Amino acid sequence: MRQITMCTEKDGKLSGEILEDGKYWQIPPFEYSGKHKEAALLERLDIVQIESQLEADIARGGV
Repeated sequence: MRQITMCTEKDGKLSGEILEDGKYWQIPPFEYSGKHKEAALLERLDIVQIESQLEADIARGGV
């Protein structure tokens, strides 16, 4: 389950925090194109999770 716990818009950039299955994810500021804020944050969460997994794989020497 995903729950947006914070959503901030400043200078055309959106950032926030999302709680997913007991883990908090911080979404750093990104260019916001005027989409529905919650939808934009959830899309960005997917990117943040993929980047996090890649960093973990690299740290383990898997990539």
